[in-house]
Amino acid sequence: MDAPRKNPGVAFLLSVIPGAGHVYAGSTGAGVVWLLAVVVLYNAVPALGLFLHFVCAARAAQTAAEANRREEAELADRRETAEEVAEMLDAAVAQRRAVGRQEPPPASSDPAPRVLRAAFPVPAERLVRALAEALAAEGLLVLGVDEERGRVRASADAGGGRFAYLTGQVEGTPAGSRVRLLVDRPPGTEDDPAGDDRALRSILQRTEGILLAGASPGGATAPATIGPSEALTEDHFLEQLREAWEAFDQGWMPEEEWRKRRAGLVAGVSLRPGTRPKDFLAACRPLAEAGVLESADIHALETRLG
Repeated sequence: MDAPRKNPGVAFLLSVIPGAGHVYAGSTGAGVVWLLAVVVLYNAVPALGLFLHFVCAARAAQTAAEANRREEAELADRRETAEEVAEMLDAAVAQRRAVGRQEPPPASSDPAPRVLRAAFPVPAERLVRALAEALAAEGLLVLGVDEERGRVRASADAGGGRFAYLTGQVEGTPAGSRVRLLVDRPPGTEDDPAGDDRALRSILQRTEGILLAGASPGGATAPATIGPSEALTEDHFLEQLREAWEAFDQGWMPEEEWRKRRAGLVAGVSLRPGTRPKDFLAACRPLAEAGVLESADIHALETRLG
């Protein structure tokens, strides 16, 4: 729940007791300092004490207004980015013990995305470049490489004017870096999770070969650690939703394709053990307020997961 807004006028009036307006605005320490300063100056030089009392009241009103601006900025940040939501979910999952696996999502005409993770003992920037090279070598069209944010996007022709999208998210680790590679087939195409898993594994193995080939003599890169394939869980869902929204918002993705991608993600998401449906739904509702999701999407998630 958001903190109540602070009324600068109320803060000014409360300052009839020096410092009370600052306490109301959330600056208790400053309120105590103002109270002592005004009382001391009243006793020493009453005229200056009166002047300082007025300054105290004006500063309390200003502090209340600043608190409101900070609150509005924080609310805008929460609504404009899904990354904070993903971090909140990750923290919630880490604090809970497994309570059993969720039932698999119902069959959909839109194949559920598949995810594969891997760890490499190389810096994140180097892994991003090698991953982009591997995607191109696999015959995919590389749409964008963002070394600063650790992202690589590519597409593959799925026939009928439709495209499958692959997204790699790279993060630095103390031992090197790790990547989460996801493939999302377009609606209406054949659901082939085994084929998707093979394609993802092939890309990561080619990435490993590129890194090994580029290692300096005597400093060969250790093999990568490639994990098992996964379905679309809540953290992948939020990441892919944000990627698709950014592409649509910046004009890279047509509105019709954005709607299909969003519907497919909503229909394919499943929760990891330990994530309570109500926590996930609570995290998704700010996305509806921001216009990323629609009320129908929230209702669909409530029906499937609630």
